[in-house]
Amino acid sequence: MREVSAMLAENLATTPTEAQVAIISRAATLIAWCEDQETAYARGEDFDVAAYNTCTNTLRRLLSDIGMEPKTKDITPSIADYLR
Repeated sequence: MREVSAMLAENLATTPTEAQVAIISRAATLIAWCEDQETAYARGEDFDVAAYNTCTNTLRRLLSDIGMEPKTKDITPSIADYLR
């Protein structure tokens, strides 16, 4: 979780505030939990989809709160590509 926290902090444009550090810590915990659940699922163990969904939504909101929103990519073809 420390490694994930450090990577998240590095992705911020500035030095994280104390509030951002707290959110990063919680996000790293959720990331670790999700990875554990994904591993269990891959092994064929029980998988609580509702808990996983709740966790990933919470994680998304936490990351959004500190400005780590996913970037959208324009996949619109050009006119030339479209005509081909």
